[in-house]
Amino acid sequence: MSPTLHLLDATTQTWRTFTRPVRVLEIHTLADILPALHEIDRAVTQSGLWAAGFLAYEAAPAFDPAMLTHPPVEGLPLLWFGLYELPIVNGQFPIPNSQLIIDHSQLAISSSPSAYHTALAQIKTHIAAGDTYQVNYTLRLRAPLPSSPLPLFSASPSPLFSPAPLPPYAAHLDLGRFVISSASPELF
Repeated sequence: MSPTLHLLDATTQTWRTFTRPVRVLEIHTLADILPALHEIDRAVTQSGLWAAGFLAYEAAPAFDPAMLTHPPVEGLPLLWFGLYELPIVNGQFPIPNSQLIIDHSQLAISSSPSAYHTALAQIKTHIAAGDTYQVNYTLRLRAPLPSSPLPLFSASPSPLFSPAPLPPYAAHLDLGRFVISSASPELF
C-alpha cells in the first residue's frame, strides 16, 4: 500500500493529498537526519518536487546534542518524508464523513497521576530556576479503534475539530505501519 498523506494548507484552508511518492526517505539514526534534510531541500529546490512527511520530536538531538528526549517509539522513523510530483488539492477533507465510536472506558493514559504530578513539580522547579521558560508536557492517550484512525478526521462531528473550526495545520499521515493524526494549531 502506498502511503497517503492529507495536509491542510493553513492559508487557503484546502486539503493537499499526497500519494505515490517518487522517493521515500525513512531515517532511523540521528547521524542521518541532517544529510536527509539536505537531500529533501535539494529535491524541492532543484527538482521541483514536493516534500511531505514528519520529523519526530526524538530527532531533536540531531540538531543540538543538549536536547534530550525520551527514547524513540520502537520502529517509528525519526524522519519520514515522501517526495512527490504534485499533490491533489481538495476543498474539503477528501474522505466521506463516517461514524466514529470509541469505548471511553478503554482509554489508557501513559502516565500515572503521581508521575504526572512529579513531572509538573519538576517543570515548575526548572522554570523558577531559569533553566527553561517553556515546557510542552505531553503524554500518550491510547485506545483501541474499531478500524482505521481516519474517522478521527472524517467523523461528523469530528472529536478532534468540533466545535472549533479546523486548526490551521491539521494533518493525517497513513504510512501503513504507522498513522499520525495531528490537529495542531501550530506548524507540527
